[in-house]
Amino acid sequence: MAKSVWWALAGASTGAAAVGAAWWVTYEVTRQGPVVAQVGDKVIYERQLAAQVESVAGSQVLTDLITKQLVNQAAAKEGLTVTSQEVNQALKNLELANGITSDQELAMALAASNMTLAQLKDNVRTQVLAEKVAEHEVNVTDAQVAAYYKAHRKQFKQPLTKVKAQIIRTIKQQKAPPPAKLLAGLAKTYKITIVDPRYANVKTQIENPASGSS
Repeated sequence: MAKSVWWALAGASTGAAAVGAAWWVTYEVTRQGPVVAQVGDKVIYERQLAAQVESVAGSQVLTDLITKQLVNQAAAKEGLTVTSQEVNQALKNLELANGITSDQELAMALAASNMTLAQLKDNVRTQVLAEKVAEHEVNVTDAQVAAYYKAHRKQFKQPLTKVKAQIIRTIKQQKAPPPAKLLAGLAKTYKITIVDPRYANVKTQIENPASGSS
């Protein structure tokens, strides 16, 4: 129907049809944006590309923002904080794990990821804080500490009283829930509401991480 109406408006003569066609092309380009690629006789418009990029990148950015909010609120409730020294140490560990040995290599890695050092440190801070929140959820008994000390006696050169804090931290790290499970649990306490329906899947994947796997 729309096509027949367009032809009627364009006119019956060849000249009128040409004018109509030109108007139609101009309208399409204005509405969709410039053409960025062509496959056979089909074109891909900039607007289509932008919509896909926004959908994918937007979901990831929103997930990151919600993650930070969940972790920050949980940490605030429990009085947990992260020092700049802890962030710097975690950053060094990250660099070591990725074979980065100089500021120049770090700068190149950041540029490749379109990330600034400040953004990386903020992400590292969230990660360290999330680890603290996860470990805070774990209760360690004296019996568990004693059992661990006995089982690993050869690696300790000091009495139990001297290494108790270290053992507690180790047990907490081992028993702490993984990130996805931690966030799913926090989402039950700090309710997530997605206003934009385009990002409804973000809430689903955080609350039910298994649903996002395939």
